[in-house]
Amino acid sequence: MKFLLRPKKEHYVVLAIRGSELDFMRAEVFIEDMLELAEDDSLDFSLEELLSAIYMDFLSKVRSSSELTHFISTLQQIRKELTPRKKIQRLDEIDDNHLTLQEHAIPDVKMRYCKLNFKMLRKAALRFEVFLMDLNRLDPSFYMTVEELLSLLFMNFIAAIQKGNQSQLIRQMLYMLE
Repeated sequence: MKFLLRPKKEHYVVLAIRGSELDFMRAEVFIEDMLELAEDDSLDFSLEELLSAIYMDFLSKVRSSSELTHFISTLQQIRKELTPRKKIQRLDEIDDNHLTLQEHAIPDVKMRYCKLNFKMLRKAALRFEVFLMDLNRLDPSFYMTVEELLSLLFMNFIAAIQKGNQSQLIRQMLYMLE
């Protein structure tokens, strides 16, 4: 029996990927450098395809791992490293009669982000959602949305480029395209 009122499932979902304007520009430069090194004029590669490659690479790591608990600490560390922070100084009380000037890093709420709407295969987004739910089940204090995860993966990729790993990343990307 056919269900006439059953909604048709879309093949894609639209997600908002967050990053700074500089991150998105750096990604475009990376793509241009990669296309130059490929020496293949027929190769066409976009920011959306770069994002897909980053996410599919992460999904393959998730699939090949039998231990999910290390992903919790890894993602929390990436989140901490990539959250913009500013340093402030304040007086902290050591004991009743002593104060000391301490430097603290606090989240920088002034950091402006851009959002890029990104079409992802519905089944890939669902895999990410299930993965995040599994992590939450292992550690109830861990919570992350699919959009936050994808944004962190993108910003982590850009941070790797900034650290000087661009040529290695280009080689890996070209290998993935073959």
